[in-house]
Amino acid sequence: MLPILGKSIKFTDYTTAKVLAHWMPWWGTSGHIKIGYNSADQSACDAQAAAMVAMGIAGINVDYYGPDSASALACLRMLDACERNGLLFSICVDQGAINNLTGSAAIAEYIRVLKFCSEAFFTSAAYLQDAGRYVVNFFGEPAGVNWTQVRAGTAAKLALVFEESGGFTHAESDGAFGWINPTTPASNINLSDIQAFTTTAAANPNKISFYPFYSGFDDSMASWGKGRFMSRRLGQTLLDTLALIPKTAKYALIPTWNDFEEGSAIEYSQG
Repeated sequence: MLPILGKSIKFTDYTTAKVLAHWMPWWGTSGHIKIGYNSADQSACDAQAAAMVAMGIAGINVDYYGPDSASALACLRMLDACERNGLLFSICVDQGAINNLTGSAAIAEYIRVLKFCSEAFFTSAAYLQDAGRYVVNFFGEPAGVNWTQVRAGTAAKLALVFEESGGFTHAESDGAFGWINPTTPASNINLSDIQAFTTTAAANPNKISFYPFYSGFDDSMASWGKGRFMSRRLGQTLLDTLALIPKTAKYALIPTWNDFEEGSAIEYSQG
């Protein structure tokens, strides 16, 4: 259960969509604030997985920086926790995994990362599939990437899902996921952004849609912060955005489970 406005809520009481939480795996590595646990500790992964189940979360969407990253082990540990707790597991390949490459070099690196995923993650029964395709989200996109070549270079049957409404019209996209976009003033929780995503999703019924809902935003703890802030309104922001998920939605995505540096975490949240 998640404490919001003085009461405990469970997402399954509000939506029939499978709710996935975007999960950051890098706590305990250099360059990030300390939040009280190391993401690569199996006990920490187990505790988070159990908490997600209690909140009615169906699975996680991992912010993945590739097999050579400092957070790679944490992703494998969390997969294990998901398997034992009955949670779904999916990968969101962050543009950071491509190490600022573009063009053919980026294509080759995406193929390498996805081939690793096919061996390390897609073989798990917990991995999210849609119509027999392994669902992979992409956060950010470098210039000059031919996604037809990326898809062809990976043996697994993939569903490529890109960020925001543009993902619906992307040449090789199989769908889109919404995100949190703070604006001004802080009391503006940008419902129009979610409504625009919902409208575009309705116009593309054959595409996968991850409808976003969120608790707030505050990047003051991030070294890259830009002073962006969206009020949590004691939990009302979460409830108001959650209410916009269509009754017919198959998936929903909450950004984020544990991004404390950008203040969007719901882990240990009071709203």
